[in-house]
Amino acid sequence: MTILLEDFIFSVLNAFEEGVRVSELNENTTKYQWNFYSSLFFTTTVLTSIGYGNMVPVSQYGRIFCIIYAFFGIPLTICTIADISKFISDMVVLNHDEEESPSVHKDSDSESSRSSPSSVAVGGGSAQAKLVVVLALLAYMAIATEVISHVVQPNWNTIDAAYFTTVTLTTIGFGDLVPSEDSNYLGWIAFIFTGLVLTTLCIDLAGSYCIEKIHVLGRNLDVLTLLLSHAHDKRHEEFDAEWFAFVPKDAYAIPFIDEHLVSLNGSARRRPPPLPLNIAKL
Repeated sequence: MTILLEDFIFSVLNAFEEGVRVSELNENTTKYQWNFYSSLFFTTTVLTSIGYGNMVPVSQYGRIFCIIYAFFGIPLTICTIADISKFISDMVVLNHDEEESPSVHKDSDSESSRSSPSSVAVGGGSAQAKLVVVLALLAYMAIATEVISHVVQPNWNTIDAAYFTTVTLTTIGFGDLVPSEDSNYLGWIAFIFTGLVLTTLCIDLAGSYCIEKIHVLGRNLDVLTLLLSHAHDKRHEEFDAEWFAFVPKDAYAIPFIDEHLVSLNGSARRRPPPLPLNIAKL
């Protein structure tokens, strides 16, 4: 009896590793999990480092291939998404600045247009353009939540759909909620890449905003340090001036009170040498 139970447990674990579902056992049918679209969805979750875990390689060669594929594919995917987000960020900021001050770009060869605030603002972007991008991401997540909960995955409520959207677009990928196998994998792939581009775009704009503020803070600290150094030097000069006793400029010309004894003693008394120039000026 014990041997039979151990064999049954081993068979169940082996079936789980091979991807057999409980629903397939109840229906006494077997669904082939891997096809072109499911494999494309799997590679998307690998390259974006989401990794839901509902589809995994079970063979040793498949796992070795997955390691090599992820090692080279993830950096390329990150660079591609970052480049697309940077391009969109530059276009959004540039178009926003052109709409705000179109007269600046009419005479691009003049010195005034080159030194105008609007031309400088293109690099850093304005707060309104960044707010538009953030609102676009929030609107995208809200629309995706409603579509997933009411159309694509009707068995999910709004909270589950919002949770899945957030976990996916932040590339966390817990795997407790995954798309159903009979859903449109191409739609999920488009949803993932579009959301990741918007998320990276917001992160890029937020990072540039923080760097700009850090630079402003650094410049303010430099000015404050310069002012404190100037005040310290000025105070040091005043302290040096107060340290020495007041000595008139012509102090060396004042005759000594005992000069009248020169004739009596018969020896000339030398006058003191003139004071240094810096002390005499004090």
